Amino acid sequence: MKLCNDCGLLKNDDDFYRNYQTKDGLRSYCKDCMSQQVHQYRQTEQGKQMQREQAAQLRTLRPELAKAKNAVNNAIRGGKLIGPDRLICAMVDSNCHGRMEYHHHQGYESMYWLDVVPLCSKHHKMANHATKER
Repeated sequence: MKLCNDCGLLKNDDDFYRNYQTKDGLRSYCKDCMSQQVHQYRQTEQGKQMQREQAAQLRTLRPELAKAKNAVNNAIRGGKLIGPDRLICAMVDSNCHGRMEYHHHQGYESMYWLDVVPLCSKHHKMANHATKER
């Protein structure tokens, strides 16, 4: 159990992100408070600028990924795909939480751009990590 320095609530260790530089190996703010802080920062002009720079960097470093993401976003806007936030995670797990995202499980080639699976952010990260190990 650990006390969050922001909200002051006593929470389980699972409710904190890891930080190997601290004595207990956990961040001082819980995941909920960190999420609120990140959301607030992204609303500021500095946060918006950082997001624009990261998007430009992604387009430069991984153009195939950027094109695939654009194709999915265009399909959602055009009504060809349902927004992932209205779907359930394809990995049936009681621990699913967080933002829903589409995963390009076949790869980022143009023929697979719309061949996607809805996953929660946790499972999307795990799926991407498993793909990198292959």
